[in-house]
Amino acid sequence: MKNMTYQCIRGKIKNSSQKNSARFLLIIVTLCTIILLSATSDTFQSSQTTSQAYKLANASSIGLKTYVEFTGNQFLIINHSAFDWTNVKFEVKATPVSDNSSEEMLKSEPVVFNAPRIRAGGTYTVSATSLAAGDRPRAQTAAPMPYHLDISCDTPQGQSFWSGHWQ
Repeated sequence: MKNMTYQCIRGKIKNSSQKNSARFLLIIVTLCTIILLSATSDTFQSSQTTSQAYKLANASSIGLKTYVEFTGNQFLIINHSAFDWTNVKFEVKATPVSDNSSEEMLKSEPVVFNAPRIRAGGTYTVSATSLAAGDRPRAQTAAPMPYHLDISCDTPQGQSFWSGHWQ
């Protein structure tokens, strides 16, 4: 009789602990999902805000097929040409414009980045954050600033160029 009672109690404890473990696991998974969705939502909203703040105003190209996106902090460049780009030079300029028409437009010195090669189909990023702080008057630090990117490189056809301006 005692043996049967102990087995019955063990079975109840075992079932109870399995249920508690399952509940605990469910709570942990739910909390992790909520945290992950919250972080993803914030990231998505901030990237939406940034991409809405900067639009490609104009672009021109001689000999290069490329995709360029500006996130507000960096340029994402994808080589869509059928060939590699070599001796690649990127020039990034920030051009803050004063609201006061009597002041002339302020221009930053270009920041130059070099890459020895970007393979066909390859991706490259260029930072624009080094321009953000020092080149802006205090009154304009919150407003989006126009950016300009120039790409020049060697290709099988000779020297090629791409230029774009974001506002």
